[in-house]
Amino acid sequence: MSPLIGKFVITDGFINNLRAALSSGATQLVDTGVIRDLQVIDVYQDEQNPDTIKADFELLPLYPVNYIKITLTF
Repeated sequence: MSPLIGKFVITDGFINNLRAALSSGATQLVDTGVIRDLQVIDVYQDEQNPDTIKADFELLPLYPVNYIKITLTF
């Protein structure tokens, strides 16, 4: 996001383009196996700080394999 800061004004079009870029990045993270799922919930202008954009995400991480339990039944 750094290349976008300070170069644009906040418009509906900018927010929509940013939402699309964030969704694309989320898809890439899922497709490459970095995380299980990442959804962009909302992208909006902060009411208290109108020069700030906020983005809300829902994330489902992948967990490392720390244990494997095997049950044998005879």
